Amino acid sequence: MPPSDPFDDHAGHLLYWCARLVRSFAEAGVNRAFISPGSRSTPLTFAVAGCPNITSKIVLDERSAGFQALGAAKASGVPALLICTSGTAAANYYPAVIEARQSGTPLIVCSADRTPLERNTGANQTINQLNLYGTYPVFFHDAGEPGDQKTDYDRAEMLAQQAVQQSLEQGGPAHLNFPFRKPLEPTARALDGLKDLYKNIRPLSAGFKTAGKTQLPEWLTGMIREARNAVALCGPIAPTDPMADSVSRLADHTGIPVWVESTSLHAGAGTRFPAASQWVDDLPLQPDLILRFGGLPTSRSMLNWLQETKDIPQVVLRSGSRPSEIPGINRLYVQAAGGLDWDSVPSQAGSEILKASEQGLAEYRSRWKQLLSETDEFTDLHVADAVLHQTDSVVMLSNSLIVRDTDRVPLQKGPAKIISNRGASGIDGITSTALGVAECEDQTTLLTGDLAFLHDLTALNSADRQKVNLHIIIINNGGGRIFRMLPFDQYDEQFRQLFETPQTTQISALCHAFGIPHYPVHRRDELNDRLNSQPETGIRVTECITDGLKSDELRKS
Repeated sequence: MPPSDPFDDHAGHLLYWCARLVRSFAEAGVNRAFISPGSRSTPLTFAVAGCPNITSKIVLDERSAGFQALGAAKASGVPALLICTSGTAAANYYPAVIEARQSGTPLIVCSADRTPLERNTGANQTINQLNLYGTYPVFFHDAGEPGDQKTDYDRAEMLAQQAVQQSLEQGGPAHLNFPFRKPLEPTARALDGLKDLYKNIRPLSAGFKTAGKTQLPEWLTGMIREARNAVALCGPIAPTDPMADSVSRLADHTGIPVWVESTSLHAGAGTRFPAASQWVDDLPLQPDLILRFGGLPTSRSMLNWLQETKDIPQVVLRSGSRPSEIPGINRLYVQAAGGLDWDSVPSQAGSEILKASEQGLAEYRSRWKQLLSETDEFTDLHVADAVLHQTDSVVMLSNSLIVRDTDRVPLQKGPAKIISNRGASGIDGITSTALGVAECEDQTTLLTGDLAFLHDLTALNSADRQKVNLHIIIINNGGGRIFRMLPFDQYDEQFRQLFETPQTTQISALCHAFGIPHYPVHRRDELNDRLNSQPETGIRVTECITDGLKSDELRKS
């Protein structure tokens, strides 16, 4: 049994064992937990809630909780804890677990479970939770029922360290499963005893990643030195990814042009060229070396361009183990947990590909400005342009057409950070992810679509309306306009019902029900006023009612 009297019964012992686990999490730098209420997770819940180094948030809907933890981890780079009871509760974390693995985001799921004695007996709220998430976790461990020996407590602390280390080093979710035997409810005396256990916690730097920069391998240095027209292409990349900083240092040190999309606007602040997918096909020459960072590009045109230029050497540089593949292309890989050192690479300032990129972007920027100014209607593209140009805080981009429209915007100076769920690219959990981001940032703006907003309504139920500053901007064009990009012969009523999923929901009424301010916008000047007003506190919604048909026309221009 634990060496302290307050924990001398079974429930107290469970609490003490969980507290040793939680203390180790805190010492490893974990500082946020998202808890879904339930009975079987009682020891874990009390242990986390009593730890002064970890901020806890209660979220009723497990799916929303999963994405809120994901958002916090994406914004901070530190694994967030997810805690739930037994049964289907943990299954609701699955979409967030998938996104975490696909995007290389650290996350730690702590699922309570029934004891092995109760499994396969038809016991209430009991399912098979072993390897529940298949191959998606980078680390899984079923802890078994907590023992009461020193070696048991040491193993609990080691388990926390393993989960954090693997989640960070491999870039993805860890899943820990905890079978607990009743009774579970500790006494008030035991809860008070946590104070002594949690005294003098000294968090290490949040993570086990290599702090320094990795020296470039000689073969890569030689390739860059021999190249005359090298480019860097950056797909979706988290602001906290060490490679995002490496892209910026590459641009500053070498002058190699960095082609970015909207999901990587925070990378390559030096010679950075946005909206490359819109003008790359018009370049008068091709690069002789492609350095790729982040995930695969969002736009189909850029993916096609990579296929067409498959004979050009490509080097994929990454900090984690997530794939970034295009079939049929020969590529080399460099993996560096702490980023890369470019000191050995000579400057390529003034290269022909740099000049061509400058000209290509300038010409496209002129066409884009003319296209928007000559269109009287209020379109999705006007909203995307205004939000990116007039928001200097953190921006969360939804999937579907949102991320594709923002990828068209030729920004000169963009938001401080761009966050997106481009790992699995779903529209589930978008608002929840933004809430998690807002937990870590002073001001956050979410640009989302009407269907994505409606898909994640339970996020608003758990929103700390006055504790986070989140501006939700909804593009309401009446449904899923992205399906208009599919090559159907006609977009008739059957198409609309089966694919576009038209909706007539009164978003204003929903916001009122959740106690959230709602502002309808029908014109560009109204949106500009909203974006240029003094920063507000709390959560608020700006609904942009746009012309869907005209938006479709502009996308084809």
